[in-house]
Parts: sequence; structure tokens; C-alpha cells
Amino acid sequence: MKFSRLILIGVVSVSLLVPTLGAQGAQSVNSSFSTWEKAAAELGIRGNLFKPKYSAGLKLTDRVQVLAFGRTGMHPRSSNYRMTSVRAVYGKFAQGFSVNEKWSGTAWAATPQFDAASRPVGAAKITLLDSGTATKVIAKVFANCNISIYNAEISERTKCGKKDVKRFGGYLTMTIEAVNSQGDTRKTDIVIESKKLTYDQLLRIATGMEKVN
Repeated sequence: MKFSRLILIGVVSVSLLVPTLGAQGAQSVNSSFSTWEKAAAELGIRGNLFKPKYSAGLKLTDRVQVLAFGRTGMHPRSSNYRMTSVRAVYGKFAQGFSVNEKWSGTAWAATPQFDAASRPVGAAKITLLDSGTATKVIAKVFANCNISIYNAEISERTKCGKKDVKRFGGYLTMTIEAVNSQGDTRKTDIVIESKKLTYDQLLRIATGMEKVN
């Protein structure tokens, strides 16, 4: 495996696991697209992707990046992969968020490496409206509340608050279950990282996630 690193919005970094070229090349996806729809079409119909309907007034500022390795079938559009990752960035360095997704049951092709300073600050049961069907999801929110004392020893008992999500940045994790275009129920793991957005804004972004058709 070859490794490279990307710095995401805020203090979270991602390690990209990129297989060497050769036989794997025909069984992988490593590209970027101008829309979520084009990204979903390239990844295939086996699983689902979700895009934010609410973006806190921030625009998509980069192409949607797609990584998928280890295709397990002969036909790209209907095949599964051993590793998947999709990432899109909204806003700029001063304020924004990124959406990172993978098909559940696959490994991250670009693994979020969360800062040791992060602490949980809340969990909420949110309702997503997808094609008129209400879907209940548990969203967990974390704040990078110890970033100002990054070199100090971090205690497991260190307390963080919801206001620290905006102050230091944070992230949200959740798993959405939905029916794919083949009529099969599939899960998608989602991580939304944020900078200079409030706890409530982060939850609103998560609530507004809609399936890409």
C-alpha cells in the first residue's frame, strides 16, 4: 500500500490508502466529480450516498472525491467493494464542513483520523425525510475541545460542551439505512466534520441529508 495525507477542514486528517497500480487498477475508482449524482453513478448502485440539503449557506467548494478499491464483482455498477470513501467540502478554511461517507460493511478507503482532543458533547435522535419516508437515526456529536492545550495530557474526565463545537471545531457520526435502486436495504456510514459551525447547525446539516438518486 502507498500512503498520502490530506488535511481536512478543522483539525481532522485523513490517511488515503492507495493500492499500487496494476491488476488493482481495473478494480478501483480514484477520481473526482462536479456533482454528488455523478459520484454516485461512478460508485455504482450497490449502496447509497447522501448529500446535504441544508449547508448553512455554504457552497460546495471542491469536487466530490471518490475512492473505491477491491471490486468484488465483474460489473462495476452493480459490484461491491472492499474499501469505499466519498468526500465533499463546503465553505472555506475559515468556516465550513466536509462530508465523508462509506458503504457500511466496507473499510474506509480514506480513514478519518480523529484528534485525541475530541470529546462527546451530545447525541440526538433525528428524523430524515427520504422520498416521504421518515427514517430515525442516532447522530453523535463530538467537539475538539482540548485543541488549545494540545500538548498537555488529556484526561478521560475532561469535560466539553456543545458550545465547543463552534469554538474549536467538531464532527458528527451516524449511519443511515435506506433502500437502494435495486430494492435492497443498505447502510451508509457518515462523518460530518465542521469548523466555526454551531452544534445546532451540525445537527441540522445531518437532518437534511438526502439520498442521491
